[in-house]
This record gives sequence, structure tokens and C-alpha cells, in this order.
Amino acid sequence: MKSVDGGEQAVTESFKYKAMVNFIFKHITESDHQLFLKLIKGNEKIDSMLNAISSITPDARITDSEREKFKAAFEKLITTNEIKVGKLKNDILRFVYLVRNNIFHGTKNTIEMTENFQRKRLLIYTNILIAVNELLFKALEQTIEFKPHSNYHLSPK
Repeated sequence: MKSVDGGEQAVTESFKYKAMVNFIFKHITESDHQLFLKLIKGNEKIDSMLNAISSITPDARITDSEREKFKAAFEKLITTNEIKVGKLKNDILRFVYLVRNNIFHGTKNTIEMTENFQRKRLLIYTNILIAVNELLFKALEQTIEFKPHSNYHLSPK
């Protein structure tokens, strides 16, 4: 990747996942959009999901702004069923990535991880990642000879 001054620059994680989301939403159908929303919501009621994310607490690695952007983008996504790719990339997936870093790099302790709302939020974050992964497979099937769905089934029947 070229930097602003024309030199070589390392490809960041942020660049990679944003490019992946762009690829996905360029190659999927409207029914895939509905599947995406269904996978994110799972069997949870919207009010329950919104209640769970309302209690996200600030920490050293996630700013108030990042938290509020996630909450607003996620609420809009699940209440309107309208997927805004920019919001998905910049507010939702970015936040999930930051939470993942907190979990695997020690900001969250075991006691915090067992709190009921924290577990509900982790389920939401996991569903988001599963939904993106599912659409990635579908987009790959549309563009190359890649057929994981012949052996792999995650989609609800």
C-alpha cells in the first residue's frame, strides 16, 4: 500500500477488514442482507439487545466517542434493518475489534466477563462476526470457485 508521500506503508488491520466489508457488500444479494440481519439478531428481542448495549462501560482502550458511535450505529441497524456499510465498518466492526483486544490483551478480567450484560454483549459481538463471516463466504462463492456451503451450514433453515 502506498503512503501519502508515495513510499510503502504496511497494510493495517483496519484497512484489511474495511476492504473485506467493501468486497462482501459488492457481491451479495438483498436476501443475503436479510440473512445478515437475522444472524446478528439471533433469537434475541431487539429491546433486550438494546438494553444490553446500553450498559457498556468506558475503559482505558475504548473512548466514549467510539462507544457512543457503536451504540447508535447498532441501534439503527437492528431497528431499521438498513445496513449502512460505512457505519458497519467504522463504528460497529471497529468497536467489536476493540472489545476483542480488551478480552485477549487483558483489560477485561474474569469477574467482568461473567457479568450477565457482558455475556449478552459478547453474544451480540459474536453474532456480528458470524454474520460478516457468513456473507464473506457467500461473496466468495459469487466471485471464485469457492464452495464452503456444500459442507458447511451456519445459515438458519
